[in-house]
Amino acid sequence: MSKKKVKNTKEKRAEKAEAQVREQEETIDEFVDDIYEEEGELVQPIRYGYTSRFMSMLAVLIVAFLAGIVGELAINNYMYYKGYDLTRLWQPEVEPSDEQQIIIFNKDEAQELQHDTKILLEATQQSVVGIYQKRGGSALVDQLYQPDDKIGNALVMTSDGWLVTTTTGMPTEPGLELIIIGPDNEQWQVEKIMLDDVSDVVFLKIDAQNLKVTKFADTGMSYPGLQVMAVGKILTRDTVQSVRTSLLETQYRYIRGFADQFDSTETYTTYARLNEYLPSYFAGSPVIDFEGGIVGLYYGAENEATVIPASHFIDSFNQLLKTQKIEYPFVGLRYISLASTVGVPEQMGEGLDRGALIFGDDVHAVTAVAAESPAQEAGLQLGDIVLKVNDDPVDARHTLTELLFEYAIGDVVTLQIQNGGEVRQVELALVAPLEEEGI
Repeated sequence: MSKKKVKNTKEKRAEKAEAQVREQEETIDEFVDDIYEEEGELVQPIRYGYTSRFMSMLAVLIVAFLAGIVGELAINNYMYYKGYDLTRLWQPEVEPSDEQQIIIFNKDEAQELQHDTKILLEATQQSVVGIYQKRGGSALVDQLYQPDDKIGNALVMTSDGWLVTTTTGMPTEPGLELIIIGPDNEQWQVEKIMLDDVSDVVFLKIDAQNLKVTKFADTGMSYPGLQVMAVGKILTRDTVQSVRTSLLETQYRYIRGFADQFDSTETYTTYARLNEYLPSYFAGSPVIDFEGGIVGLYYGAENEATVIPASHFIDSFNQLLKTQKIEYPFVGLRYISLASTVGVPEQMGEGLDRGALIFGDDVHAVTAVAAESPAQEAGLQLGDIVLKVNDDPVDARHTLTELLFEYAIGDVVTLQIQNGGEVRQVELALVAPLEEEGI
């Protein structure tokens, strides 16, 4: 068969196939038209032919392609130029979550931020400062501070120069001279350092006046899921960096050893925790809620996204202002917080979902009631459940330790105790710590 005849045969087959398709489409259209005529109330949509469908798909592809180009230009030019180059801010050892984004905030370049975020950062940025090791040397380059020189962050506590940070926001080498760099890049030398090893914070004093102070939130009202923001200082004038996140837990137990599985009246063992770990340069940063209140300070030790609640250090700071020292009362108890512990036997916990069950572990030398302690002298014993300190309940909002630390050495408090279903009142005298506490 010649090539010409083959070509003609193929053309005829194609024409026949197209005719069959058109005939089937007409049959379907007639069937659909009959349905709409019978129903009457239905509105028949506009039909598009193959050409119209193709053109529509082509238009969508063109728009998507152009949108990609415009987005790329916006990121590479506008956001980078404005200081929003987020990729440069991550330390290599930290992997951000899918939602984590570092926001660089400058009050003169904040039009792109959400209104609530902008308002909060404007209110907070003047109260956040950076901690640096003092530089020295005859050459100019030896006197300049670089972003990588920052050790940690601190929060302004008073207008006359008292600051607070965490132990993770301080240098590990003792004896270093420290410099504080403020919102307008002012520099102050740290004159006094006071360690509060009970709450893992450090108070610093600089010779400054008229510093901006931010209000504190009621940490007893914090709850898992609360939206918060960590705010840290960077060297650019009037600029901070922040991360918007949320609280995962408010009574997280930071266990460093067997004894930390029990609460103690001599130290804090619970913290708040964020739902994601932040880069180490946020150490000591204030964590604020979206009403502008300070919830706590970012601790972040050993890759734990922990936050030291403000309630852990406010009382000790007030004591520092009054007495120029930090001293906690000694009680001598180990206990289990029933409000935040799962698995306590029904008989032992007496069916309660609050209170502090006095308990220990002799095998691991964790004593429930320390010998010759105020707790022993008051008659407290293994198995007692402390329900109240004066009129304040021991519950999920306030642990026994937090309530006791609200009082000073020399105070006498009344404890409400339950044991075996019977409730009694016990007076407890708060004394200075012993040299050998035995707990």
